[in-house]
Amino acid sequence: MTSEEVVVAFVTLLGVCVRALASSSVGVNREEPSLPLTMFDSEGRRQRDGEVKGLGTFRLHGAGCRFELDGGEDIDFDWGADGEVLFDSWRLRAFSLSIENGMGEDELRVAARSLAERGVLIEPREGWFSIPATDPRL
Repeated sequence: MTSEEVVVAFVTLLGVCVRALASSSVGVNREEPSLPLTMFDSEGRRQRDGEVKGLGTFRLHGAGCRFELDGGEDIDFDWGADGEVLFDSWRLRAFSLSIENGMGEDELRVAARSLAERGVLIEPREGWFSIPATDPRL
């Protein structure tokens, strides 16, 4: 795979993970700045980790979520202040290693930036990327 193909594969799986969380919960929020993220399932129970049948396991962290997919892929992302899904080259590298590709952060950042220049991704701040709200993957 090329570095651009790795980024596209990550973004595609990221969309699957975000949709899975959205369909299995009524929301993820931080009740107070000093508290961790919490997800509420459809019955209103608090949840910090879990399993999405047929997809994998997830765990909320700091400002985001990490999925370990059944196929071995590692998808980690953060939520921005406005609820946008964000990722950086460190997360792309972890994904790359999980699919046994092992590309470096610099190479993956360049690929993500190239996709941002073509409108496939957004770079809201240097080194951080997001998917346009109109993207059907989300």
